[in-house]
Amino acid sequence: MSRCVGATEIELRFTMNVLGDYTCRERSNLVEGADVEAEGPYGRLNPLNGSEKQVWFAGGTGIAPFLSLLQTMAPGHGKVIRLYYCVRTAAEALFSDELEGLASDLGGELGNWSSFLCGPRPMVAAVSEGLKKQCVSARRIHNGELELR
Repeated sequence: MSRCVGATEIELRFTMNVLGDYTCRERSNLVEGADVEAEGPYGRLNPLNGSEKQVWFAGGTGIAPFLSLLQTMAPGHGKVIRLYYCVRTAAEALFSDELEGLASDLGGELGNWSSFLCGPRPMVAAVSEGLKKQCVSARRIHNGELELR
């Protein structure tokens, strides 16, 4: 969805997993060309403030904030980012064409990497627990929430 504001065109793309009444209502209210009021971002998921080495774990629609960040980060941002996108089936992978080639193996020690997670609660909990078992400090694990219903 795009719109001109002054001389600048702004494009908004909504990625929504319909989980309940609120998200169902919000999705049905989206009409191309309609006026929208955007606010945020909300939450604690801010990889721009993280360490130089980062690993991002996204599940389902949890890929949206990471994709947005990748598209807006300035060239030469100085971060080493590894992205893991988790879905049950390949058909569930949103934006797979845009993400092609972004994920790679970390190898080596995870303790020096900041980890950012966004996806369903069970996935976030399992990945967090796995990272802690790999001796990643809890202060290096940052979770995003995806539970509006």
